[in-house]
Amino acid sequence: MSEELNKYDEVEKAVDNPSEERIRLKLRDDAAFAKEVAFHAGLKKAISDQGAFEFEAMLTEVEDRLYNSKKSNLRIVRWAISIAASIVLIIGAYTLMEWRAADPEYLFAQHFQAYQPGHTDRSAETVVTDELRAFEAYEQGNYERAIALFSNLLIEQDNPQYRLLLAISWMQQDQPGQAIPALKDILSENDTSYQVEAAWYLALAYLQMGELPEAKAQLKRVEASNSKFSPLARQVLEEL
Repeated sequence: MSEELNKYDEVEKAVDNPSEERIRLKLRDDAAFAKEVAFHAGLKKAISDQGAFEFEAMLTEVEDRLYNSKKSNLRIVRWAISIAASIVLIIGAYTLMEWRAADPEYLFAQHFQAYQPGHTDRSAETVVTDELRAFEAYEQGNYERAIALFSNLLIEQDNPQYRLLLAISWMQQDQPGQAIPALKDILSENDTSYQVEAAWYLALAYLQMGELPEAKAQLKRVEASNSKFSPLARQVLEEL
């Protein structure tokens, strides 16, 4: 397969599944790739709209008439098709911003980054505890193991940091529905630790699920918190 076909195939995969881990990271880190994916997604949406279907039917009818007409020739047909393609491209570009605002999965993929716990010198610890195993699994990206370990730790101790990292691990596994209860538990506690972080990731979890009203409510909460997450929340609200 040629390089161009490989590139097109990757863009198509990103349009169809932007929250896949590998694709999500590339969308976040490669601005040119993200722009191309956004354009193709907007174009795909435009073509799939009912109006576009009617437009395509009209073009087919025109093309048939041109072919069947004694006065037509191949140049006219090619001209008509090129005009049609240009119009479809314009439609795709025009609907690009609307698509980005309406697609919560795209916004989630653009803005989600796993929370990094504060640095501690764990190499100095001589006893390997369940907590140490849980943090190491999380930091190494072994989220399935992190979920199991943090869940066990929470049985013994109600710790908001454990809940936060457990929730983010669920989100990394594309299961935001599992993350939401843990994040809500943090927000309902009297302990103010990780409240803003929980609200931010709760907003992202709702975006991941496509629940825009709930996501907006949490984003407004984060924006008003005057924290390091406030500019990020404001940016996402502007894109919605």
